[in-house]
Amino acid sequence: MPNKNAPPFKVMLCTVPDGSLAVTEASSADDEGRAFPAALGIQALVEWMHKTGFGDCYEFYDINGLRPSDDQIRKRFANITPTVIGLSAPLSHCYPNVKKIAAMLREMFPDAWIVVGGHVTASAEVILNKTETDICVVGDGELAWEKILKYIKAGGDRSQVDSETLLSIQGVSFIDTAGAFQFTGYGAQLPAGELNFIDFELMKEGLHDRPDLMRKYFLPSNENTSIKGALIDRDSVFYRDNNDYDQTANGTIADLPTSKGCVAKCTFCQRYSKGYRTYDLEKLETYILELKEKYNVNAFSIADENFGSNKKQAMQLAEIFKKNGIFWEATGVRCTSFSYEDLKFLSEHNLIYIKFGIESGSQDILDTMEKKFSRENVVNAIKNCRKLNLATTSDALMLGMPGESSQTVIDSANMIGHLRYILGYDNQIGGAFWATAFPGTPLYEYAQQIGMAGTTIDEEEDWLYRLSEAKTSLYNYSNLTGSDVMTVFFWDDLFKLEGKRAYLDNLLRDKIGIGSKLHKAYRFCIKPELNDYTYRLTALHDKSASHYVGNNMSALRKAMSHGSALSQLLLSLANLFLPRFIVYPVFKKFSDIKFNHIKKNLADSVGKLNLFQEQNNINTELLVTTNRLREKTRQQERSLRSIVKENRTLVNRELELDEYRQKRLVLSSGQ
Repeated sequence: MPNKNAPPFKVMLCTVPDGSLAVTEASSADDEGRAFPAALGIQALVEWMHKTGFGDCYEFYDINGLRPSDDQIRKRFANITPTVIGLSAPLSHCYPNVKKIAAMLREMFPDAWIVVGGHVTASAEVILNKTETDICVVGDGELAWEKILKYIKAGGDRSQVDSETLLSIQGVSFIDTAGAFQFTGYGAQLPAGELNFIDFELMKEGLHDRPDLMRKYFLPSNENTSIKGALIDRDSVFYRDNNDYDQTANGTIADLPTSKGCVAKCTFCQRYSKGYRTYDLEKLETYILELKEKYNVNAFSIADENFGSNKKQAMQLAEIFKKNGIFWEATGVRCTSFSYEDLKFLSEHNLIYIKFGIESGSQDILDTMEKKFSRENVVNAIKNCRKLNLATTSDALMLGMPGESSQTVIDSANMIGHLRYILGYDNQIGGAFWATAFPGTPLYEYAQQIGMAGTTIDEEEDWLYRLSEAKTSLYNYSNLTGSDVMTVFFWDDLFKLEGKRAYLDNLLRDKIGIGSKLHKAYRFCIKPELNDYTYRLTALHDKSASHYVGNNMSALRKAMSHGSALSQLLLSLANLFLPRFIVYPVFKKFSDIKFNHIKKNLADSVGKLNLFQEQNNINTELLVTTNRLREKTRQQERSLRSIVKENRTLVNRELELDEYRQKRLVLSSGQ
């Protein structure tokens, strides 16, 4: 029975920052250029609470946006006695802050229920065992959240968990009275018609006494890279003369989700919301007009994991944008979603930038990722964008998946060099992202199978801390390939070297005159290297430059930096014109020296980063190798999902053999 003397039922909903504690504590709400992501998970809960009788008992506190100190958090909660505290943690990177905030609030409110939701709950067993969390909501949370609130309001006592009631709620995990971990499956989903656009008035509520920070949701559109390239910078490859934009150039750009989920099952991606649902666009025009009036919005960035798989909806969206003078960009697009005619329609309806998830230029790696498209599909999509003068990027690529080798890195670099030439960019290939094994993915299970990631609660928690350190950088990469670490470290250089060579090869094969080839070779291959050299020198000498680093350097270090910059220039130019067998050993030697220097002299700063950890006890029999992939005749068999299942069988057989050997040993010894 509910306690009549209990304080009023109060729910506190809080966003959780991502990244390491050191990075979080060093950041501020006012950090220049930091945009605020909308708390869509909390918005969904609030909207459902209003429909189910809980709309008058919540408060929203945007910790991620405000980045308050510990004292500020305590002060905010000081006059509140929450019955339930909901922590929304959309990324596994949020774990350190989940643990810290939960501990702080548990100290203040011993009897309050702490509930965690978001992608981080792929590690629910770790969260429940290592933090002050009582319940994790896994998957879509609205229906589970409603039932949790009803259970607690009816008298649910966290000191005496009613396991039977919680087991009846789909989408939760908890520790039962016997100390066992329980998981009731992913949360049931609401119909697509329940999905709503960002409620910026709710976002303002979460900022409390800092309503001025609403500007972080609406950055100046003329500072957006896509808009600058398409509508402002006349020297841009994709500049398009458009008088409509000139009339609204001082507007802002806002995020706009139009779908939830994804049609793909990429083996490195942490799937949270199952399936794929699109928003109903019936209310979009009214929504646009409201944002135009209140926040001077004249552009949108489509914030979808998978935009365009519902082609009819995408075309309808474009028509609404065109009608209302809105420019827009779309990321998270599959290269097979739109034909040339589709892209032409979208471009004519104010689409100024589109980004495809390319991921790799090696078909073997694409198959391992389960991308279900080909290199040719990627090339055709990029060519279509170039024909239409529709801005896109060629460098959305990942290295380090199982099966990666020097050859697959070269394959990827060759494709990126080819794509950059098609697009009219220079040869300066951007750095690749590095594959990260997030809990709940086939890639994570594979990391555990080969012995790279641990399987105990403590080891899994350690993995979460490591994930938060440097995210998808090379230094925080866990070597999943079977190649030695120094070779993997060199791949970062190899990718850029081969990409530049591929770019020049494309130029030389182009059917243009010798004079044009020489001009383009200088403009797009040689001049960028000279510009990079100038940039490095400026960093040493020009005190007015934003990237100036020379003030605290000794004369010896400056001289060494000069030498390093000059050698980098000469080697980069040599790479374009000399054979690989001459320049690559030199680059590899420099790479090895750099690796050893970092590992030896920067131990404090890299000590928590995965690349520099000792890699012992790797199960080589379970590794994905080039030969293992080539033995697979069907594309589906090369998916890491299939290989992980195959590894499970191999591991079980080995365990059975071990048991058999132990029995034989006992029998032979006469025991």
